[in-house]
Amino acid sequence: MHQSDAPSTEMAGTSHNGFKRYLLRGVGAVVLACLAACAGQPLQAPPPLASGVDAHRMSGQWFLIAHVPTAEERDQADSSIELVERQDGSFDELYHYFDRGTMQALVLPRSRYEPVAGSANRWVSRSRALGTQVELGVVYVDPDYRYIVIGATDRRLGWIYARQPDVESATYGELVSHLGSAGYDVASLHRLPHSLAQAGRPQYLGASRDGTPYTGGAAP
Repeated sequence: MHQSDAPSTEMAGTSHNGFKRYLLRGVGAVVLACLAACAGQPLQAPPPLASGVDAHRMSGQWFLIAHVPTAEERDQADSSIELVERQDGSFDELYHYFDRGTMQALVLPRSRYEPVAGSANRWVSRSRALGTQVELGVVYVDPDYRYIVIGATDRRLGWIYARQPDVESATYGELVSHLGSAGYDVASLHRLPHSLAQAGRPQYLGASRDGTPYTGGAAP
C-alpha cells in the first residue's frame, strides 16, 4: 500500500506547489499593476485657498446657495447655517432648514469647526450627529464678506454661502468658477431653493418635486 500510494502523494505535492506558484504570479502581477497606476497618478496638491481671511467676520448667518449634497443636508429648502464664535477661536454651527415632513422651520446644532494650527483659512469640522470629521478651507471670500466659498481640502465636497438668500445668476456663476478653478467638480453642485419670503417677499422660488418651476404659495 505504501509503495502504491507514493506516486499519488508526490503528484499531489507537485500540483499543490504549482498552484502556489500560479497564485503568487497572479498576486505579483496585480501588485505591479497597482504600483504602475499609482506612479502614473501623482498625489494631488491641496486646493489653493483664500489669503488674509478674518475669521471673526465669518460669524453670523450664511444662506446655503449651493452644495455637493451630504447625508446631513439632503437638498433641504431654505437651508442656512449660523456660525457662533467661541472664545478659543472655534465655531459652533447651527443648521437651519425647512422640514417638508413636519412643514416647520427647524434648527439643529450640527458641528464644531476647530481651527487648524498655524492656519487662518482651514478648520476641522466635527459632526455631532455622525461622529465624522472633515477638513475645510476657505476657497474664496469677497472683501465685504457677503459671499464665501468653502471646500473640503480633499475636494470631495463644496459649499457656496451668501448673506442673503437670493443671489443673481452672474454672481452665482462667479462663485461656482472659484470652486472650478480650485479643482472641484462643479458638475456635482446642487443649487438650493429659498423662499422669497426669506428675502421679504411673499412667494416661494424654487422647483417642485417634478422639476418644474414653482412660483407661489407654500413650499412644494
